[in-house]
Amino acid sequence: MVIDTRCFTNIDKYRLENWPDKMACAPRKGDFIAAESGVKLIVVDITHRINKKGEALLEVELTR
Repeated sequence: MVIDTRCFTNIDKYRLENWPDKMACAPRKGDFIAAESGVKLIVVDITHRINKKGEALLEVELTR
């Protein structure tokens, strides 16, 4: 199963990075997520939601 994911950060320098948009499982706080460029940020918050199609969606907040 693949979960749709929206990774985001409030750090301006990293907002435009290409973060993963799908994950095999939910990350945990403290895990590192890597952008396509190789930049890694730490998971600080995870919100489980249901998207408009009724499917699981993870919103993952990242910081340094």
